[in-house]
Amino acid sequence: MGNSVINHYTVQYADMVRITAQQMETRMREYVEVKSLKADEFAYESLSGAEMRAADSRYQKVSFDDITHSRRKIPRRRYVLTLPIDGYDKLGMIIQPDSNYVKAAVMAVQRQFDRIAVNSLFADVQTGKDFGTTVTFANDGGVQIDATSTGLTYAKMLATRKQFTDYEVGINKKERLALGISGDEIEDLLSDTNIISGDYTRQYKVDEGEVQYAVGFNIVKFGGSVPRPILAVDGSSQRSCFATTDSGCCVAINKDMDVKIQERVDLYDTWQVQTVFIAGAVRTEGAHVREVLTTAS
Repeated sequence: MGNSVINHYTVQYADMVRITAQQMETRMREYVEVKSLKADEFAYESLSGAEMRAADSRYQKVSFDDITHSRRKIPRRRYVLTLPIDGYDKLGMIIQPDSNYVKAAVMAVQRQFDRIAVNSLFADVQTGKDFGTTVTFANDGGVQIDATSTGLTYAKMLATRKQFTDYEVGINKKERLALGISGDEIEDLLSDTNIISGDYTRQYKVDEGEVQYAVGFNIVKFGGSVPRPILAVDGSSQRSCFATTDSGCCVAINKDMDVKIQERVDLYDTWQVQTVFIAGAVRTEGAHVREVLTTAS
């Protein structure tokens, strides 16, 4: 097959993947900051809050007030999806409007985006001028809410929201709160009368048996029984659910996905479609993230 034909397939397939990706948002994208990744190491720059002070005396000397500059490393990683295509005639299938190859590539990129974002919420962070200082979740002001024995109840959600309020997080109406949970936690919430009772429906959104919004949190759902669950479960069956604001995580991505179609000369009548996604993420501030521990069934 000529190079011009391969280039045609590649361009068509790449365009379809990008268009489909734009139409199908990831679950985490609206709850993170997204920036373009242009270097091997990307730094997230931030400033601490500043406070005013009284200056009542006349001709008072000017003195500077405190404001802290900080930077956090966003490491770049490459993620690859390589799918085989058997046969010359089947190569054209990948650019069909309903191509399963396009859907598979887009869904894989979406899941990876969500996985990168969620993993960064509790990960260690490299800070400092040369990124030589490691800051753990606990040392960054992160807090755990233990719901392993009770399940995710109305009371535990209130405790989580209180943690944000006490640190002036989520009070600004422009800041959105998200709670990432799985089926076990949804079952807990739908068993709590404080969530599903008609007396509370003005404050909580329950639609067709699914909790969409509660206690100020938008509910973000992830599968708990899939082969690679995004919400981590440790050896003691503790699941790490998360509560975050839409400024608690920054994801840096390359502007475009790299898509290639190549003939596998080492295999008989076989081609491969490869999608490359380069990205990284970092927790921006521990006060904007809370870990909610539950028990996986």
